[in-house]
Amino acid sequence: CCSLVEGLDALSIQFQEQLDSINDYMEVCRMPLDMRRRIRNYVWNYKDLASRKNEDEILAHLSPSLRQEVLVYNYGIELVKVPHFRGAPDVFLTAVAELIHQRLFGPSD
Repeated sequence: CCSLVEGLDALSIQFQEQLDSINDYMEVCRMPLDMRRRIRNYVWNYKDLASRKNEDEILAHLSPSLRQEVLVYNYGIELVKVPHFRGAPDVFLTAVAELIHQRLFGPSD
């Protein structure tokens, strides 16, 4: 019979192993349930951020026009929510998007 893990990609497997280690650690330390929940929420949110950790490296391999298209696609929707950026040309949005460095903070950080 097939293993459930066989269908997962390498990042998913690595994430699941990391989550298992974190759960084991929290169990050994007998952390309160609320703290465990907050840690798991943070780790799940970090997973989304980590999936883009090599974005700069990937974009460096693209042509300037393709890189601009990808950056505007990835960040343009959020950038045009800033009143000063509405109606700005794509070349400007690309320049701003190149300056974006994603960070993750917990609710009380």
